[in-house]
Amino acid sequence: MGSCNNWIARDILCFFDEKGIAIEPILHHSGIVRCELDRPDGRLTQEQYAKLLTSLSRYTPQYYDYLVVKQQRSEYLQFIYSQSPDLLGLCLNSPDVEHCLHHFFAHRSLIENANQVELGCYPQEWHLAMMPNNSDDESNTLAAIGYFIMLYELLRNYTPTPQVTIFLPLSSSTYQNKLATAFDDQCVYHAGSTKMVIERNTLATKHPYWNATLYELQLERVAQLNTSLDEQTSWRQNVLEQIEKQFSRQTTAQDTHLLHQVCFELKVSRWTLNLRLKEEHTCFTELVKKVRVNKACELLTKTHLSLLDISDQLGFSSQAVFSRFFKTALNRTPLAYRNAHQGQV
Repeated sequence: MGSCNNWIARDILCFFDEKGIAIEPILHHSGIVRCELDRPDGRLTQEQYAKLLTSLSRYTPQYYDYLVVKQQRSEYLQFIYSQSPDLLGLCLNSPDVEHCLHHFFAHRSLIENANQVELGCYPQEWHLAMMPNNSDDESNTLAAIGYFIMLYELLRNYTPTPQVTIFLPLSSSTYQNKLATAFDDQCVYHAGSTKMVIERNTLATKHPYWNATLYELQLERVAQLNTSLDEQTSWRQNVLEQIEKQFSRQTTAQDTHLLHQVCFELKVSRWTLNLRLKEEHTCFTELVKKVRVNKACELLTKTHLSLLDISDQLGFSSQAVFSRFFKTALNRTPLAYRNAHQGQV
């Protein structure tokens, strides 16, 4: 299952908000709650991304304005770099265009892998074909144009006018002038497929100021970042963060009250919260247990609070219940755990 960084949606919706378009209905239709949109380093699922594009297809003129205005102001690549400097830094410091594109597609999941892209590498050209995510042709075209503009701006780092051909199944002439400007009159309309063809001369273009030492460091850094993607994508992580916030406020009591508070913060029903956790093979009770164990370990090793105070702070009905819970989870009593970690207090 693919996903994409939430800053993609956040930036688009910010632009729409400035245009006076109500974004709450778009969020609702896309199945996106505010905490997912606002969470630093958060990600949206492929389904949410597809629904977002479907919602945006109602505002096609504004979406094209968003893309083309950003590009004409030389803001598009700068914005993507500001959000994903490691991947963009590597792509902007590759030996040539071919290596640049290879690294982008090898690690594009750091930005998104919700779009279905087929890469065909031939002796004289590369074909980047955008495959449909859903039955809505308009939203698929929106996704493709945004994607192609991002790649085109990346290629411009190597050559002022990349030799490409953009094939679009665009029947309306309304946006053709804007797209002609965006791609330097290298578009073919009414095409049967949606793809970007990059010619061999452009692929072979060398980077005039390639830094080989920095390049090796960037390769290593980008490879390391891929390991953390699953946590960024999960609904489980959103719920965990909200549970931790409730415990940090020391307002927790019974699990039912905690569940109510988390649902309130996430702006979802209990049914929706539990269903989405079930899809990730976990449940609310397990996440509360995880947070309680971690918080208990922290309080035992980093404070001098009594076991009774810790028990109360974590919402247990008694110290005895807390002790049984802790021993079941870690196979030692709270006191034994504290004694073993006395140096950390």
